[in-house]
Amino acid sequence: VEIVKAISESAGGGKEEAVDVLNQEVQNRTQGQCKVLVGTAVPDAILVVGNQPDPMFLLQAVGQLAFKVRQKKAAYIVILGGSGPAPTAAWQAMSAHDPRLKLATQKAAVDR
Repeated sequence: VEIVKAISESAGGGKEEAVDVLNQEVQNRTQGQCKVLVGTAVPDAILVVGNQPDPMFLLQAVGQLAFKVRQKKAAYIVILGGSGPAPTAAWQAMSAHDPRLKLATQKAAVDR
């Protein structure tokens, strides 16, 4: 993983200062091999944080990730918090790109 795309504050993600701190820590721990960015770079991973992530932002970010993963073996979506609006929005965005996932989440909701 070289580029992790973070949700910008304007799209319902974390504060820019928090992303900068996280980016610095990730770069320090990976000797500069991995960066956490808010921007237009096509990511290897998406970091979903914040109270109200914009569903359209996530839909586009997952689409970029899906395009890039065709050339790789794997991609990652990191969701901080475990429950609430951020994970829900991430699952909805992934479901929009993969009908199998959409069916699985619908079945899980019914079985629950």
